[in-house]
Amino acid sequence: LSGPLSESLSTSPTGPEADFDVDTPNVPVDKRLVVLIDTGVSADVDIYGRTSVIGDVFVDDNGHGTSMVNAMYGVDPDVRIYSIKAADSTGCATTASLYAAIEMAIEMHASVINLSLSAPATEGNAAIEAAIADAYAAHITVVGAAGNNGNNAKYYIPGCIGEEAIIVGASDEDGNRVAVSDFGDTVDVYVPATSTSVATAKASAWLANHAEFGNELFVLLSDEGRQALGVRLAEEVNLGEFEEIPVYDVEDEDFYSAWTH
Repeated sequence: LSGPLSESLSTSPTGPEADFDVDTPNVPVDKRLVVLIDTGVSADVDIYGRTSVIGDVFVDDNGHGTSMVNAMYGVDPDVRIYSIKAADSTGCATTASLYAAIEMAIEMHASVINLSLSAPATEGNAAIEAAIADAYAAHITVVGAAGNNGNNAKYYIPGCIGEEAIIVGASDEDGNRVAVSDFGDTVDVYVPATSTSVATAKASAWLANHAEFGNELFVLLSDEGRQALGVRLAEEVNLGEFEEIPVYDVEDEDFYSAWTH
């Protein structure tokens, strides 16, 4: 990975049974909180709290997580952000680390879980979809990136998720899909940004202090939401030219996909 905005996720089939002996942080239930599951956040950035499910290093050693926080603060300087480091210095996470991080966020009573990451949806990482369903059942808003592959989001996770998550694509200010942004029926809204990871972070920050579970799309697409974020429905976006390329299941447990933008 060569740039500051990496979106990568291991497709290793390591399952949720993996041992992550990490205590869940004690967060007051009355706090509206965005839990950022990413590469951590730089130590010099002021956030509500930090932990990790992949070791003793809580801070960002990649840059992606810190970039997401900056995008969130650009939307709402008062948003409360808790960082769970689930991806390493290369920007890669395993199915097990993401599963553990999402389940931890549920135990923390997160208001919003931000997933600014993407990988091909395979049988090996189906546990992530199950964890997202757990969050939905707990009335937690999950906001996920459509993906930066210029392809149909249905081939990627979290982009393939249906009603259990708000899936965000990226457009320009004029409503044209950014070329790298994934598209398709599972993409709920588009937000002006250079990548779907940044678009997702912006949407998460806005929803944290403006929406309750169940009315997220109404709030995003309200006059206030449109003015603040430039949000558009999929049918309001010019998708431009594209070629849908099927992505098939990957059997090699060492395979991962990474995108830098």
